[in-house]
Formats: sequence, C-alpha cells, structure tokens
Amino acid sequence: MVSDVHSDIPPHDGRAGPGLIAAFSFGWKALALRGVVSIILGIIALAYPFSALFALTLIFAVYALVDGIFSAISAFRRMGHGRHWGAMLLRGLLGIAVGIIFIVTPIAMTITYALLTVFLIAGWAIIAGGLEIIAAIRLRKEIEGEWLLALSGLLSLLLGLFVLYLALANPHVSVAMLGWGIGFYALVTGVTLLILAMRLRRRVQSFKA
Repeated sequence: MVSDVHSDIPPHDGRAGPGLIAAFSFGWKALALRGVVSIILGIIALAYPFSALFALTLIFAVYALVDGIFSAISAFRRMGHGRHWGAMLLRGLLGIAVGIIFIVTPIAMTITYALLTVFLIAGWAIIAGGLEIIAAIRLRKEIEGEWLLALSGLLSLLLGLFVLYLALANPHVSVAMLGWGIGFYALVTGVTLLILAMRLRRRVQSFKA
C-alpha cells in the first residue's frame, strides 16, 4: 500500500530554504506515521486472516484511506517546491475514493460481491504500484533512495497480481487468503516507510546544522 516518498525526500544538492525544510520536516513525520499504521494493520491481518469478508473489507478500506490521505497531502506540499507531484496526487485521490467506497457501502457476504471486492483491491494495488514505479524512474536523478520507492511499487504490483491469481484460480480460497496477502504487503511496506522516514529525518537535520 505504500507511497508518497518521492514527495518527501530532498534533492541531492543539499540546499534548502526555510519553507522547504518545514515541508521536509512534515514529510518524515508523515512517512513515519504511515509506516507505523501499515505495520499495525499488517500484524492484525496476519494474526487474523479475516475469512469474514466484512472485516477484511473494513481493514482494507482503512489502509487505502490512510495511504491516500498522506499521499495527497505530500503531493500538495510538493506543488510549491518541485515537479512530479501529479502522479502522487492521482494515487492519493484513488486511495481516498476506494477507501470511502468500501466504508460507506460494506460489501455483502455473497460470492458475487466477494469477487468484486477482490478485483477492486487488485486493481487499486496494480495502479498504485505502477504510479510509484513511474515516479521512481522519473525522480531517480532528483532524490536519494528512489530504489525504495520502486520497491514499494513493486510490492504493490505483486499484491495485485497475487490477488488476481487467487481470484481466477479459486474464488472461494481467494477471499480467505486475501488477509494474508494484505498483511504481508502492509508489514513490509510499513518497514520500508520507516526506513525512508529515518533517512529523511537525517537529511533535515543536516540542513539545519
């Protein structure tokens, strides 16, 4: 589910004004918070596979909503300090929309809606992952740690493909195993975000020194 990292990491040249430093200071805190939330959700999903579709849907909705909100905030903050914020804004709005849809209209416990849920989750993961990989490629000369952004996107793509495979191979099993897939993804992505947050925090401290 992972991310707004390209909006929060300073450029290589090491120069930053007061406004930019303030934006980056918010950035590492936002990344750290997202990482903690992701890890918590990942642990919960792994501990409870959520064979009940309703519970799984709510967990995913919260994850997508939180991820989307922080992605959108980071995109808006980057508008005044750099380029390449459009893809992250699109990713944020997508996450917010998907999260709200799942929360407002909980999916009924039928095979038809179960498959709809599975395909919506897979589509969100694949699109979000693709946007992150594109951002990493575009920003490889502008940021440090772009490979971590690409890794986050790759994990999202793998989650989407994993969910699609389960849905096509065995629709009944896919709902039960979806919790494990989301849990692993959220846990690994959370750790990645925390690593990026700590790296960004060190950069902010070096600017202030």
